[in-house]
Amino acid sequence: MIVDHLLNKETSIQLTEGLQKRDFIYIDDVVDAFDRILNSSVQREPGYFSFEVGSGKTISIREIVEMITTMVPGSLTVLKWGALPYRANEVMNSSVDFKPLFALGWRPKISLEDGLARMISEEIRS
Repeated sequence: MIVDHLLNKETSIQLTEGLQKRDFIYIDDVVDAFDRILNSSVQREPGYFSFEVGSGKTISIREIVEMITTMVPGSLTVLKWGALPYRANEVMNSSVDFKPLFALGWRPKISLEDGLARMISEEIRS
């Protein structure tokens, strides 16, 4: 995990170009979404329903790693972008269809920045 590498003050990390885009969401928001889905199920007709959980916003791996780097205290690790090739069949843009979940009235409560700060804080304490 990038945070571990930074906290361990590794001199450098080899990375791909980091142009892949992902939808990141904090775990508490995921739990809240599952709770909303389960509680709403008693009001729906029986059947199969699919819900994808996400924030509805994508960010590149490069952007999130650089954001994390600025949030880890004293990080001097050199990020070697492009040192690694993408994996075969790399998914370059992964997004979530959040409309069914948003239709239930659910919205993520924790911003990406706050979620990262909480995660880094937990890693520092452990």
